[in-house]
Amino acid sequence: MLFIWCSYKWHWQDAIQRDTRRFALKQLGPRQGLPFAIDMTALDLPSDLILVYTDEEVNDVAIHFRCGDILGGENRYDFDIVKFDEYKRQIFPEARIVGIATQPFDPDLMRPRDRSKAQNCKRIVLLLVDYLTNNFPNITVTIRNSANDTLPLTWARLIMANQTIISLSSFGIFPCIGTFGQGYFQRV
Repeated sequence: MLFIWCSYKWHWQDAIQRDTRRFALKQLGPRQGLPFAIDMTALDLPSDLILVYTDEEVNDVAIHFRCGDILGGENRYDFDIVKFDEYKRQIFPEARIVGIATQPFDPDLMRPRDRSKAQNCKRIVLLLVDYLTNNFPNITVTIRNSANDTLPLTWARLIMANQTIISLSSFGIFPCIGTFGQGYFQRV
Protein backbone atom coordinates (compact mmCIF):
# COMPACT_ATOMS: atom_id res chain seq x y z
CA MET A 1 0.00 0.00 0.00
CA LEU A 2 1.34 3.39 -0.92
CA PHE A 3 0.89 6.48 1.20
CA ILE A 4 1.36 9.86 -0.39
CA TRP A 5 2.49 12.84 1.61
CA CYS A 6 -0.15 15.53 1.15
CA SER A 7 2.49 18.25 0.87
CA TYR A 8 3.36 17.08 -2.61
CA LYS A 9 3.27 20.28 -4.69
CA TRP A 10 0.11 20.58 -6.74
CA HIS A 11 -0.65 23.83 -8.54
CA TRP A 12 -3.67 24.53 -6.31
CA GLN A 13 -2.11 23.46 -3.03
CA ASP A 14 -1.22 26.96 -1.80
CA ALA A 15 -4.81 28.19 -2.11
CA ILE A 16 -6.19 25.10 -0.36
CA GLN A 17 -3.67 25.41 2.46
CA ARG A 18 -4.41 29.08 3.02
CA ASP A 19 -8.19 28.64 3.02
CA THR A 20 -8.32 25.47 5.13
CA ARG A 21 -5.84 26.84 7.66
CA ARG A 22 -7.84 30.05 8.00
CA PHE A 23 -10.94 27.92 8.50
CA ALA A 24 -9.29 25.79 11.22
CA LEU A 25 -8.00 28.83 13.08
CA LYS A 26 -11.46 30.41 13.03
CA GLN A 27 -12.80 27.22 14.64
CA LEU A 28 -10.07 26.36 17.17
CA GLY A 29 -7.63 29.28 17.17
CA PRO A 30 -3.88 29.07 17.66
CA ARG A 31 -2.97 26.77 20.52
CA GLN A 32 -0.04 26.69 22.90
CA GLY A 33 2.29 23.74 22.57
CA LEU A 34 1.72 23.02 18.89
CA PRO A 35 4.87 21.71 17.19
CA PHE A 36 4.57 24.26 14.39
CA ALA A 37 4.43 28.03 14.23
CA ILE A 38 1.29 29.80 13.07
CA ASP A 39 1.69 33.14 11.33
CA MET A 40 -1.69 34.82 11.82
CA THR A 41 -0.73 37.84 9.72
CA ALA A 42 0.25 35.69 6.73
CA LEU A 43 -3.21 34.14 6.89
CA ASP A 44 -4.83 37.58 7.12
CA LEU A 45 -6.63 36.84 10.39
CA PRO A 46 -7.31 39.42 13.09
CA SER A 47 -5.38 39.15 16.35
CA ASP A 48 -8.67 39.36 18.30
CA LEU A 49 -10.24 36.38 16.56
CA ILE A 50 -13.48 35.09 18.14
CA LEU A 51 -13.38 31.29 18.15
CA VAL A 52 -16.23 28.88 17.52
CA TYR A 53 -14.74 26.16 19.78
CA THR A 54 -12.71 27.33 22.76
CA ASP A 55 -12.17 24.18 24.83
CA GLU A 56 -11.63 21.48 22.24
CA GLU A 57 -8.52 19.33 22.27
CA VAL A 58 -6.16 19.23 19.29
CA ASN A 59 -4.71 15.80 18.52
CA ASP A 60 -1.08 14.98 17.83
CA VAL A 61 -2.37 12.54 15.22
CA ALA A 62 -5.77 12.81 13.54
CA ILE A 63 -7.09 9.81 11.64
CA HIS A 64 -10.14 9.99 9.39
CA PHE A 65 -11.58 6.46 9.38
CA ARG A 66 -14.15 6.26 6.62
CA CYS A 67 -16.94 3.74 7.17
CA GLY A 68 -20.11 4.84 5.39
CA ASP A 69 -19.44 4.28 1.72
CA ILE A 70 -17.11 1.36 2.33
CA LEU A 71 -19.24 -0.59 4.81
CA GLY A 72 -22.57 0.90 3.81
CA GLY A 73 -23.21 -1.34 0.84
CA GLU A 74 -22.06 1.02 -1.90
CA ASN A 75 -20.08 -0.57 -4.72
CA ARG A 76 -17.09 1.76 -4.40
CA TYR A 77 -13.69 0.61 -5.56
CA ASP A 78 -11.98 3.98 -5.33
CA PHE A 79 -12.03 4.08 -1.49
CA ASP A 80 -10.56 1.58 0.91
CA ILE A 81 -9.81 1.05 4.59
CA VAL A 82 -6.20 1.64 5.66
CA LYS A 83 -4.51 -1.54 6.84
CA PHE A 84 -3.73 -1.31 10.53
CA ASP A 85 -0.01 -1.99 10.11
CA GLU A 86 0.21 1.17 7.98
CA TYR A 87 -0.73 3.23 11.03
CA LYS A 88 2.13 1.59 12.90
CA ARG A 89 4.51 2.64 10.13
CA GLN A 90 3.15 6.18 9.73
CA ILE A 91 2.43 7.44 13.26
CA PHE A 92 5.22 9.44 14.86
CA PRO A 93 6.68 7.59 17.86
CA GLU A 94 6.45 10.76 19.98
CA ALA A 95 2.67 11.03 19.44
CA ARG A 96 0.65 11.15 22.66
CA ILE A 97 -2.95 11.88 21.60
CA VAL A 98 -4.59 10.17 18.63
CA GLY A 99 -8.09 11.15 17.56
CA ILE A 100 -10.08 8.92 15.23
CA ALA A 101 -12.76 10.82 13.32
CA THR A 102 -15.41 8.47 12.02
CA GLN A 103 -19.15 8.30 11.53
CA PRO A 104 -21.34 8.09 14.63
CA PHE A 105 -22.09 4.65 16.04
CA ASP A 106 -25.57 5.82 17.00
CA PRO A 107 -27.87 4.98 14.04
CA ASP A 108 -30.04 8.02 14.84
CA LEU A 109 -27.07 10.28 13.99
CA MET A 110 -26.17 8.51 10.74
CA ARG A 111 -27.27 8.84 7.16
CA PRO A 112 -30.19 6.46 6.56
CA ARG A 113 -28.24 4.41 4.02
CA ASP A 114 -25.44 3.73 6.55
CA ARG A 115 -27.59 2.69 9.51
CA SER A 116 -27.64 -1.04 8.79
CA LYS A 117 -23.82 -1.17 8.92
CA ALA A 118 -23.33 0.88 12.12
CA GLN A 119 -22.20 -2.11 14.19
CA ASN A 120 -19.61 -3.10 11.57
CA CYS A 121 -18.08 0.36 11.74
CA LYS A 122 -18.04 0.31 15.53
CA ARG A 123 -16.44 -3.14 15.59
CA ILE A 124 -13.63 -2.14 13.19
CA VAL A 125 -12.93 1.19 14.91
CA LEU A 126 -12.73 -0.48 18.33
CA LEU A 127 -10.29 -3.02 16.86
CA LEU A 128 -8.21 -0.09 15.56
CA VAL A 129 -8.23 1.52 19.03
CA ASP A 130 -6.98 -1.78 20.54
CA TYR A 131 -4.33 -2.12 17.84
CA LEU A 132 -3.03 1.42 18.36
CA THR A 133 -2.94 1.21 22.16
CA ASN A 134 -1.14 -2.15 22.01
CA ASN A 135 1.46 -0.87 19.54
CA PHE A 136 1.83 2.60 21.07
CA PRO A 137 1.50 2.09 24.82
CA ASN A 138 2.11 5.79 25.61
CA ILE A 139 -0.77 7.17 23.53
CA THR A 140 -4.34 8.01 24.36
CA VAL A 141 -6.81 7.20 21.60
CA THR A 142 -10.10 9.07 21.40
CA ILE A 143 -12.96 8.25 19.05
CA ARG A 144 -14.43 11.47 17.73
CA ASN A 145 -17.95 10.73 16.53
CA SER A 146 -20.42 12.16 19.01
CA ALA A 147 -23.22 14.56 18.18
CA ASN A 148 -20.89 17.36 19.35
CA ASP A 149 -18.21 16.40 16.82
CA THR A 150 -19.55 18.56 14.03
CA LEU A 151 -18.18 18.50 10.50
CA PRO A 152 -16.45 21.90 10.94
CA LEU A 153 -14.85 20.74 14.20
CA THR A 154 -13.71 17.48 12.60
CA TRP A 155 -12.16 19.35 9.68
CA ALA A 156 -10.44 21.78 12.05
CA ARG A 157 -8.98 18.90 14.09
CA LEU A 158 -7.65 17.24 10.93
CA ILE A 159 -6.04 20.52 9.83
CA MET A 160 -4.57 21.41 13.25
CA ALA A 161 -3.06 17.99 13.99
CA ASN A 162 0.67 17.48 13.82
CA GLN A 163 -0.02 14.45 11.64
CA THR A 164 -3.15 13.68 9.61
CA ILE A 165 -3.76 10.23 8.12
CA ILE A 166 -6.73 9.52 5.86
CA SER A 167 -7.95 7.03 3.33
CA LEU A 168 -8.67 8.85 0.10
CA SER A 169 -12.03 10.61 0.28
CA SER A 170 -13.51 13.91 -0.75
CA PHE A 171 -14.09 14.73 2.94
CA GLY A 172 -10.53 14.06 4.07
CA ILE A 173 -8.33 15.17 1.20
CA PHE A 174 -8.67 18.93 1.67
CA PRO A 175 -7.81 18.99 5.40
CA CYS A 176 -4.97 16.57 4.62
CA ILE A 177 -3.54 19.00 2.08
CA GLY A 178 -4.23 22.01 4.31
CA THR A 179 -2.85 20.59 7.55
CA PHE A 180 -0.32 22.63 9.51
CA GLY A 181 1.47 19.37 10.25
CA GLN A 182 2.13 16.47 7.91
CA GLY A 183 -0.70 14.82 6.02
CA TYR A 184 -0.81 11.39 4.42
CA PHE A 185 -3.48 9.70 2.36
CA GLN A 186 -3.73 6.13 1.20
CA ARG A 187 -3.51 5.64 -2.51
CA VAL A 188 -5.75 2.86 -3.81
